[in-house]
Amino acid sequence: MLTCPGMCVRVNTVLSKDRIALRSYTKSLVLSSNIHVEPCRARNSASTFSRARRPTVLIVVLGQMMVISPKSPIYPEWKDPTLPIYTKFYFLDLQNPQEVLEGGRPSVVEIGPYSYKMSLPRENVTFNDNGTVTSTQPYSYVFDRSQSVGDENDTFTTANMPFWSTVYFVRDAGLLIKAALSLFLASQKEEPFMRLSVRQLIWGYDEPLFKWLHENLPDYPLPPGFETQFGFLLGRNDTPLGLYTVFTGVGNKMKVNQIDKFNGMSHLTYWKSESANRITGSDGMMYHRGIEEDEVLNLFHPDLCRSMPYTYVKDDSLKGVPLKIFGVAPWAYQNSTTYPPNQGFNITPDEVPRGLMRIDPCRYGTPIALSNPHFFDGDPSLAGGIDGLSQNPEKHRNYFSIEPILGMPFKLRMRLQINQYMQQVQGISQTGKVKTMYMPGFWFEEDVTANDEVIGYYDTGIKLTGIIALLMQYLSIAIGASIIVAFLLVGFCKLITKEKKSIISEPIETNYDSTHVYDNINPVLTTQRNVQTP
Repeated sequence: MLTCPGMCVRVNTVLSKDRIALRSYTKSLVLSSNIHVEPCRARNSASTFSRARRPTVLIVVLGQMMVISPKSPIYPEWKDPTLPIYTKFYFLDLQNPQEVLEGGRPSVVEIGPYSYKMSLPRENVTFNDNGTVTSTQPYSYVFDRSQSVGDENDTFTTANMPFWSTVYFVRDAGLLIKAALSLFLASQKEEPFMRLSVRQLIWGYDEPLFKWLHENLPDYPLPPGFETQFGFLLGRNDTPLGLYTVFTGVGNKMKVNQIDKFNGMSHLTYWKSESANRITGSDGMMYHRGIEEDEVLNLFHPDLCRSMPYTYVKDDSLKGVPLKIFGVAPWAYQNSTTYPPNQGFNITPDEVPRGLMRIDPCRYGTPIALSNPHFFDGDPSLAGGIDGLSQNPEKHRNYFSIEPILGMPFKLRMRLQINQYMQQVQGISQTGKVKTMYMPGFWFEEDVTANDEVIGYYDTGIKLTGIIALLMQYLSIAIGASIIVAFLLVGFCKLITKEKKSIISEPIETNYDSTHVYDNINPVLTTQRNVQTP
């Protein structure tokens, strides 16, 4: 059962007209048989500090600590992360390619992980006058055999992406053009499915189709770097993904690490609406302090081709640090029929099934779609049409676990599956009788878990300042008590001194006979002194 706290979601990044659609969508979720919407509930003040109740010392310390500034203790980690960061690939090895071409049901076997340790230092860091900082971040990958099930020479059968992309481009052309293309593909020995190694699919292999186009049709718009080769991360090692400009949080703590611009632009150009193209959220390294469960946190990454919304799922922990899991929002991969605000992401005449997002404009027109691994949380027909898939939320959910007081994710599992759109095209014999489908090729995850140094920020920022605040409270009580005792001692000493002076100044042989007289309004003490002498 999917538990959705959507009834009390505060959508900060959705336009007013989208709020109505969100309420309508949430209502529709209630009617679904496999979704339970939790009613609004009181926040857990034990795990999420209310801003009004945080000690002043804690606010001051976090205000100096959780900003992007050379003076901040987190700045070295922001600039040159020491966290162990991995990208892990899982390939879905197709067992029956010939049967698939004859209209059969695909059968796959997952192999993986194949792990690459990453380093992401920030370079060309420039602080701007408007409270932002600009930098690039090259991605470097080194294969880690100890974290992998095999080496980079392991092979598997997968869909030939250049083949299916070429077929898709001419699907509506005349039969003569299609027949000519079919002969050309045969001459280049292009097949619908091919056997590749891990290294080839990730880092590139010679692609005869691209080579021919580059040599004979130099004006054909091949992606930069793909003139003769094809690979998922071709040309990406030791290369920045773009130019990030983010807010430092110095002037506005709520905007720390929020993306202002990517490659100099505040909006993408791929989609059909302003809201779909808007770049919002952070790169996932840190968010504002004081995260609440009813927030929508956005993460932008170029491979996502959009800002991806995340919502609260459940509580978590790491080495005693209380965390909150935020997973990809239930509406993120919905089609516009189910969730109208996603209309801007529609790039095909027909609606894609729930759980998919076509990213053709972001990938030079290539007909591929993103999804959760194994089509987790997608339309049942997607996983149901392929043998060998088994959905597991612990393994296939795209999420991060965030420490809510600091606003810093201590775990990140950004998981994406790449799916190739395939269809039979009349006139191109190589497509056979294949059924129209989204064939899963592989999925990958960026895996980050906080080390002791990052957990130390929690110990310093939360535990230590909490102890200091408590000590200061006790110290204040002790100082107050000391002042009271001091006043009492001073008063007592004055009283003793006065008594001594009074005793010394009086005659020894004098005695008193006192008579008390009271008037009608105020008691007045009068003394009649009768002095008797011997």
